[in-house]
Parts: sequence; C-alpha cells; structure tokens
Amino acid sequence: MPQLHVPATSPVWLNLPYELTPAGIERLIVETGRTHDKSKVYIFEVALQDIESPDLRRRAAVLHARIESLKDVFDQAPYDDFDFAVSGGAELPKRPALDEATEDVETVLAAWEDLVSRALPVQAEWHGIRDTDKKAAEDRRRTYLAVMDGWIRHHGSDRLRLAHERKYKVSALYLAERSAQEFPGFVADAKASWEERANPTEAAIALETDTLQRASKLDERLHVRIVWLTRWVDGTEYKTNDNRPREAVIILNYLGDRTLIRPVE
Repeated sequence: MPQLHVPATSPVWLNLPYELTPAGIERLIVETGRTHDKSKVYIFEVALQDIESPDLRRRAAVLHARIESLKDVFDQAPYDDFDFAVSGGAELPKRPALDEATEDVETVLAAWEDLVSRALPVQAEWHGIRDTDKKAAEDRRRTYLAVMDGWIRHHGSDRLRLAHERKYKVSALYLAERSAQEFPGFVADAKASWEERANPTEAAIALETDTLQRASKLDERLHVRIVWLTRWVDGTEYKTNDNRPREAVIILNYLGDRTLIRPVE
C-alpha cells in the first residue's frame, strides 16, 4: 500500500520578548534584595512542536502568523525593538509587560495576543495610507509622462522626439532640453549644496528678477531664491582661494520635484 511521504521540516519557533511591570520589578527587588535593570527584556522562546496542549499550539501558530504579517508593514522584526505605530493618539508599547518573569506558555501567549490584537487595526490603517500614497504617486507619474509627451512632440529636438517615439528612456534628455529653453544657463540635477545667502550682489538680484519673471509665466509652484553655494554644481568641495562662483540662483519644484541652479558669474 502506498505510504504518505512527509518531508523533513524545521520546527517553528516563537520568540516573544516581554518586560516587567513596575509592580513586577518591585516584587523582584523584595524577593531578591537586589537592584533590577528597568530596561531588561526577557525572551520567552518555545518551539510549537513542544507545546503539549493542542489549543495552545493552535493559538501559538495563529500568533506566529500575525506577527509575521506585521513584519511586512513595519519592515522590522517584532522580536527586538519592534515599534508599533501611533494610531488615534494611543501609542502601543513595543512589547507586553508582565507582573513576574515566567515560562508559562499561556501567560506569555495571552499578553502577546492582546498586544497584537491592538496592533492589527494599526496595520489596516497603515495599509490604507500606503495604498493611498501609492495611488497618488501613480497619478503624479501619469500626469508627468503626459506632460512630457506633449512637450516633446511640440518643442523637442529631432533627437529627443525620435528617441521618445522609439520608446527609449529620455527623461534626462527631456529635462536638459526643456530647462535649457525655459531657463537658459541653469543646470539640471546639479549635485551642489547651499545655504541661505545674506546681502546678495546686484548681479544676483538681476538674475533672480529675470528668473522670477520667467517662472511666473510657467508654474506658480516654482520657488526662486538666491543662495550661497557650499558645494560646487558637480558635487566637489570648494578649496582655499577657489575662483569658482559661490553665489547662485536656484529654482525649486521644477517639473514637480527637480532643482535647477545657475551660478552668478
């Protein structure tokens, strides 16, 4: 008669941390006469196959599955410093607190079941927020591609237009051509860094004025500002007696989230 072959598998382990309540810490100090580290974390570890009670084994399996599902939401294991989200103004603790250190399966399971039951609504809320953010990002992406397609068809060079029609990736070329037409002399995707500029020069004010006039005809969300460069446009640091310009005009929010920069010569 054929026999069912069950392949060898590894046991499923539950690693459930907990700490002591203030009452538990006080009781331990009275019992031992020694100080106790309030930040101490106890680890209850058990293999599901070693739990004799079928009901407790079932509860442990369900708890294990729920904890695993929470990992995906918060991208970190709950066994160490798993920080449940804040929902509705009520912050969930990182782990349960018990009145005494214990190796009783049911006691630790019950404490974690209560904590996870409070975390699951947070999980649902998190998924909802994440899905909403994802949809918004997809909508922005579709709008960006539609605008890019229209601009390339009407204003792009032959190189850009043909590459786009032939389905090549042209985002960088599109950004370079469009910014060169709309804001001549500005560099797109520069690696510079800057800080607030005090006492801007006359040349900087003139460039800013011209840039503001151009920006007003394109997009009210554009933010134009004179800055003081702390790193050059290619990302290199300034050196002593460096003759490269330090004053610049920047445009923030170009084409949504890009930055343009033009040093003041």
